Amino acid sequence: MNVSPATATLAANHRVTLNAQVNGTSNTGVIWSLNGIAGGNTAFGEICAVGSIPCQMVTNTTAPQVEYLAPGTIPSPNPVSATAVSAADSTKSASAQITVLNHVLVSVQPGSITLSPLAVQGFTASVLGTGNQNVVWQVQGVACSTAGICGTINASGTYTAPSAAPTPDAIQVVAISSDDTSQSGIANVTISPGANILTLHPSSVYAGAAQGFTLRVDGSGFAASSPGPASAVLIRG
Repeated sequence: MNVSPATATLAANHRVTLNAQVNGTSNTGVIWSLNGIAGGNTAFGEICAVGSIPCQMVTNTTAPQVEYLAPGTIPSPNPVSATAVSAADSTKSASAQITVLNHVLVSVQPGSITLSPLAVQGFTASVLGTGNQNVVWQVQGVACSTAGICGTINASGTYTAPSAAPTPDAIQVVAISSDDTSQSGIANVTISPGANILTLHPSSVYAGAAQGFTLRVDGSGFAASSPGPASAVLIRG
């Protein structure tokens, strides 16, 4: 038999569904325990009937699917061992190891990046300790009191840099957990002061064309020809 997931990480007072698979018998019932205590307790967490709020503790033979409710504080030992013993054959068992955290942890990738003006960069967030991976994105910084001066970010985590670096040039892209709004993760963003080429038009031409063509460069941060020196486009050096 086996228990899935075999490992899990949960924030305090959060839940994870555990599934025990019993093979070779029609009796799929199991007896659940936490660190050897049937049904668990407030120190190690509790084995609950699926969907029961408040927790309806399970201490005897039951369906192979239950929920583990983490305690309000970090248990000792940690991780907690959630064990399912076959009701048909007590010599058959399987366990899951569940690590309990004080609270959810949010991380953002990439964690640090330097971008050109008007560059577009995608950020991703992961939330450890809960099944709710939703976050709210924000842009923060000392110079960000005026809307847009530090760039913008949409609900999907796509960040668009400002047309020029703010002063000071220190921006934070922040992901706030929807599960626990007191917890967030950050990425540090610096805006490069140099020129930034976004697109070239046309993007391609036929080789060997007899006539020339006009090349348009779209971007930001270019130096004007007056008073100069102007930005220059180099072709093959």
